[in-house]
Amino acid sequence: MLQQLATSTAPYKIYREWAQTLGPIIELSPNNSGKVYMLGTLKVTLDLFDKRSLDFSSRPRFPMAELLGRHENVGFSYYNERLKSSRMLLSRSLSPHAVQQWEELVQNDVNALLLKMRHDPSQLWPSLQQAIQSFFMRLTYGEDPGPEYYRLIKTSQAYTGAALRPGRWLVNKYPILKLVPAWLPGASFQRWAREGKALYETLTHEPFLKVKERMSAGIAELSFVRNCLQLRHSGDVKCDERLALTTAGSILNAASETTSSAMLTLIHALAADERLQARAYEEIKTAVGAERLPSLNDRSQLPFINALLLEVLRFNPPIPILTHSNTKHTEYGGVTIPNASTVYANVWSILHDESHYQQPGAFIPERFLGDMPALDPRKVVFGVGRRACPGRHIAEALLFTYATRLIALFSVETDEKLEFDTEFNGLVSTPKPFPVNVIPRSSSSQLWDLVSR
Repeated sequence: MLQQLATSTAPYKIYREWAQTLGPIIELSPNNSGKVYMLGTLKVTLDLFDKRSLDFSSRPRFPMAELLGRHENVGFSYYNERLKSSRMLLSRSLSPHAVQQWEELVQNDVNALLLKMRHDPSQLWPSLQQAIQSFFMRLTYGEDPGPEYYRLIKTSQAYTGAALRPGRWLVNKYPILKLVPAWLPGASFQRWAREGKALYETLTHEPFLKVKERMSAGIAELSFVRNCLQLRHSGDVKCDERLALTTAGSILNAASETTSSAMLTLIHALAADERLQARAYEEIKTAVGAERLPSLNDRSQLPFINALLLEVLRFNPPIPILTHSNTKHTEYGGVTIPNASTVYANVWSILHDESHYQQPGAFIPERFLGDMPALDPRKVVFGVGRRACPGRHIAEALLFTYATRLIALFSVETDEKLEFDTEFNGLVSTPKPFPVNVIPRSSSSQLWDLVSR
């Protein structure tokens, strides 16, 4: 079974097919570091990852990710006191209340992206991806290091995705291979990992040290790292420099690809269905008007926009498969899950389950409106239990601001009938490129003056 997954471009769809025949918990295959299971329904996912979260809050071992130096990242860390401290640091800076401090950064970066789209709409794809990377770089370190740095980020993310690919690496099945010297014949994986680790350390250490230097000079901009180091110096929280460094690196690696995926899914939906776009634009005109730009304060007045973004997250969840591990032998529904098993949850399958969503293969924002809205996808799309994403609130704020201002300023069009397809790198599902035109609205000239300020 795992070999079939190793060659699949959308393994979560294969998991769903198996679950329809084999049931909500599938034992995929044993391996040397524990057994592998797939959870296929909302109930079993919540029962294990949420109700028994203390037992299912660790991560399985990915020796290849360890060789890349990722094991200290929040997303890969095993459940321990250090992970709790990292998540507390993230919560301090990215909680719903704390998001207010980043609102100006959100608005400025969205406006800069929209101006790029206006001046060179042919570069929509790279402009969007670089803008998201720039935003999270400035949020994390307080500066935008430029295009060359983002090329390195993309390469580093490719290393991470490859390291997680099911069935690709023998070292993930036989962890003892971590000890094999890189110079031995057949140990090319060690050399590959060494290159990836060096790249990752460059990406995370250099900007961290620059923040320290700017703090010493009294010129450091607001950033997550500055917040962490100030907390450390105040004695308010346990935070050594290594913890601040690795937690900061977690933001950059986890957030940019997932947010870009959601934004591209939104653009595809708008281009594919003029009706959706017209309704969203009319709601913004009515609730916000034509004299100012939409802001986070308008959320409660834009129910269709909110529903549209929920459908974006449901239709193509950026992380379609959650990965947990248990620290305790567990019995559930007649299935025995030994300690230290790898336990996946198929988020994509849950969000395409006919028992929760009528016509799950169709893009229908209206399912989240009315007196009996469909299941909120955020219940699983940002993670479950003690591994839920601590940065979800800033990601939602960025997505909302981009969506509302994009719709207010542009008409998103295509000359072709669009078919939705994705690329899966082992962690994130991203829409494949599709033909689209973004055309400034003739009625938005006053708003463009505000964007340019």
